[in-house]
Amino acid sequence: MTTFLARTALALVCAAAPAVPALAQCPDGTPPPCRGGRAVAAPAPNSVAVLYFDNLSRDSADAYLADGLTEQVIQRLGQVGRLTVKSKYAVRRYRGTDVDPRAVGRSLQVSFIGGGSVRRVGNRLRVNVELTRASTGDRVWGESYDRADDDVLAIEEEIASAVATAIAGQLLPAERARIGTRPTGNSAAYDHLVRGNYLIARRNPEATRRGIAEYEAAVRADPGLTAAGAAAAYAYGIYANWEWPWPGLTRDSIIARGRRVAVAALRADSTDPIGRLSLCLLDLNERRDVAEALRCMRRTAGESSARSADVPSLLGWALMSAGQNGAAAEQFQRALALDPARGITLEVWARMLTRTRRYVEARRLLDSAVAVDPEFQNAWPARSRLRLLEGDVAGALADAQDAARLTPSVPVPVVIMVLARSDTARAAAMLRDMLATTDSAFQRTSTYGPAFAAAQLSLGRRDEAIATLERITFRDYELYGQLQYPEFDPLRDDPRFQRIFEQARPAGAPVWAMPR
Repeated sequence: MTTFLARTALALVCAAAPAVPALAQCPDGTPPPCRGGRAVAAPAPNSVAVLYFDNLSRDSADAYLADGLTEQVIQRLGQVGRLTVKSKYAVRRYRGTDVDPRAVGRSLQVSFIGGGSVRRVGNRLRVNVELTRASTGDRVWGESYDRADDDVLAIEEEIASAVATAIAGQLLPAERARIGTRPTGNSAAYDHLVRGNYLIARRNPEATRRGIAEYEAAVRADPGLTAAGAAAAYAYGIYANWEWPWPGLTRDSIIARGRRVAVAALRADSTDPIGRLSLCLLDLNERRDVAEALRCMRRTAGESSARSADVPSLLGWALMSAGQNGAAAEQFQRALALDPARGITLEVWARMLTRTRRYVEARRLLDSAVAVDPEFQNAWPARSRLRLLEGDVAGALADAQDAARLTPSVPVPVVIMVLARSDTARAAAMLRDMLATTDSAFQRTSTYGPAFAAAQLSLGRRDEAIATLERITFRDYELYGQLQYPEFDPLRDDPRFQRIFEQARPAGAPVWAMPR
């Protein structure tokens, strides 16, 4: 697979296509969707965005330290009710860029901007941090730290306390206590946790496997670190749901591992919503019963007091999978109300809108997803597919190129669909190469198999496309959703396709009618 993907990336780079303009920003500096002509309210006086710290270490592998420190400072500041704190998702698009704090302040609607840098030298950490008033760019507070690298938890606590005090004034004892709460007292366990968070955010097979290993190492170092166990279980659920191959493991083994980790995490903390959602997701992957998964997720949503966007976002995805699009949209709205810059929610909602032919709304969501987090690879093939439906072949090619770059070990059949518009011979050769170099089990998954069928259909190969769909292992909710895409409209009148589609329809799901 790797050899083919390397050639695909080269072909995409060399493909002749008109230049695609950079993604436009809204007049107020925010990513689309724009607010139109409405006046923008003044930011709350106690609002702050902490931008990702720069990694100045010689070793680029230390980037996880800078990300982990940033995210922990954001999380700790969020414990102070008097502050309005932008989430990590909202600030991701500024990572690694030179920014004007005044422009960022206008874009994010905050009064203060925090940020800094991290450098590891031997076993020492050198951290520089400052807080800026967004309206003027003036420095409000700053500090430098030179500590042992196992003292990072104390550094995070001190930074969060200093920033909160500079913005809101003297902290109350309860506020100071909440800021000082540590996930663990074990520095090695914490390092594994931060590494795991950094890797899982990449959302690709290799990084997810490594992230799971880091979470499990964190639990071994500190069995009381239930957040790491719950995160590992959730990552196993995501891995199984995407049907990524795991060298040496069957899909059933992946699910069984995830279940063991989830049960252990919930034994230590039965209220953890991520641990409970993990069991719901793992059960869905094992039993393919979306109705039961919905009941499980609804119980978790109803009983959880955590203000986490994960719960409504996952529930919305399950509702969409069950064909309950209206209820799904309500959950996506709830998730985005908690975290407006959550890329996965934007992308999944756009997926639903694309299937219902609401292209303009879907495009706004996907533009937002790639603007707030350019490294979120799921959004690029989704937008490439949508651009192709809109007739924007050059834009679709550019997005396909980014998809191939961000997921080098995963095939990107949308590339073939794009090239089929202008060079069928080249597209056919690429399809032949892709099918020959991609594991056959991968081609039979309900996540990726339909994409191969859509690529075949783009070349007019109806019988081959239907044969590919017939070989898919599970006729389930995922396949049902995939077959609603417009690319399959040419097959709607084929009895073989109709049989596959009906067999995939989840029990209790409404009969799907093609949007007009």
